[in-house]
Amino acid sequence: MTGSRKEYLLSLENLSNIRHTGKHLSNVIEEVINKVKAKKFVAIVSDNGSNVTAAHKIIANNYPNIINVCTNILIKYFKNSTLGLSWLNEAIKSKNIEGGGLKTYVKTRWTTVYKCVHSVWRLKDALQHVLKNHEHKILNQAIKTILKKRGYFDDVHVISDILKLIKEAILMLERTYTTLADCYLYLLRIATFFKQMPMNDYRSLKNSCIKAFNERYKEFDEDIYLLAFFLHPQYKDEEEEYEEPPNIQKESVDEMLNIEQVIDLGPWVYIESSEIPFMFNNKYDSENDDDWNPEEIV
Repeated sequence: MTGSRKEYLLSLENLSNIRHTGKHLSNVIEEVINKVKAKKFVAIVSDNGSNVTAAHKIIANNYPNIINVCTNILIKYFKNSTLGLSWLNEAIKSKNIEGGGLKTYVKTRWTTVYKCVHSVWRLKDALQHVLKNHEHKILNQAIKTILKKRGYFDDVHVISDILKLIKEAILMLERTYTTLADCYLYLLRIATFFKQMPMNDYRSLKNSCIKAFNERYKEFDEDIYLLAFFLHPQYKDEEEEYEEPPNIQKESVDEMLNIEQVIDLGPWVYIESSEIPFMFNNKYDSENDDDWNPEEIV
């Protein structure tokens, strides 16, 4: 599957007469990787059979730069290696890095995906310190390859920022005082971030994010969400006299909230439409969801 969601079938083979061991499966996968070129791979997806899991481990050791295994390899190594963990803890302490060590991913807690990825970015200096001072003692070649890989931490940073917005949206939806208007607010925040993503280094990722966003927005294409967004009492001065809201047609709503209409004006974001242009402040970057005040909407 490509970044544009196009699927290609490379080949079909009858392997019924061959034992499907982890080693054999890894050889088959490696043949495909070599044919397509490893740099074109972002992830390898399969079921979770024991032989397939074994094949995954072999491929991970041979191709540790494939992004979906890098973070897991790092975290498992430093969690399971007593010596590696002690080096990392010493580096964290010497560099006064707050927030603790590397975080693990828990399947039943979706927000832990962000915490897991962000912990790698947060501990970038500590991890590089470990590599610089203990490289000759690290026997796991995959760890050294990942930490030396150019651009790895930059990629982790971008993914972390994307996951952070999704994490905040999930936590917002779990609050007891969440309103329908909040749904639109967080959609706008996510749209703004995707619009501001650098195009040169992450063109494919940016286009994929925009496409995914526009598809998800269709699920919120209901008049009740728009009505709640514009009539929420926090967006209006209590002393102002009530003004009848303008007549908003469904077609203009789609144009207004489409991500392509978002214009970056520094700390302010201008969302343009033929009916009602409006702005909101995008300056907040806090770990605390409550720090983002919807009264900044203009």
